[in-house]
Amino acid sequence: MFYSPTYFWALFFASSFVAAAPTSAISSDVLTATSLPITTETIDSTITMRDSDDTDDLSSTKNSSSTEAGQSCTTHYKVVLGTFSIYGVNWDMSKLGEDGAGLKKHIKKCSTLKEWKFKTEDVEAPWSFHATGKTIIGVQACIGRAVKAAGGPRDSYGGTT
Repeated sequence: MFYSPTYFWALFFASSFVAAAPTSAISSDVLTATSLPITTETIDSTITMRDSDDTDDLSSTKNSSSTEAGQSCTTHYKVVLGTFSIYGVNWDMSKLGEDGAGLKKHIKKCSTLKEWKFKTEDVEAPWSFHATGKTIIGVQACIGRAVKAAGGPRDSYGGTT
């Protein structure tokens, strides 16, 4: 049986309203009949990034002899907001800026940025800084370009879509 794109759009549109409705607005009979989840699902993803020619595992080396920029990125998202976490080492500080201002400026070009936090790590930590924040989901490629523009490694930030 052939279904037109309009049929699928209408099906998606109708199901979006049911899924977005508060649980109290949906009777228990409807919940049983449609098997709608009552809780939201959380998806976690961890990606460790490094330059392709870098053989040091930056995530476990405290005093890396490499001068290559490195990072570790994780994403966590729920509904439409995604939380990112970037640990960086050996970035170009003139591009990164004081308190991560350069990185923040470039990430803001990707999406509205909420809950920005930038913390420099102590000397013993394997990372020189940790940046976190919230953006809309689906901007991971843009965050990868922001990382590169802010003095990070050549490899892009993977993340999840």
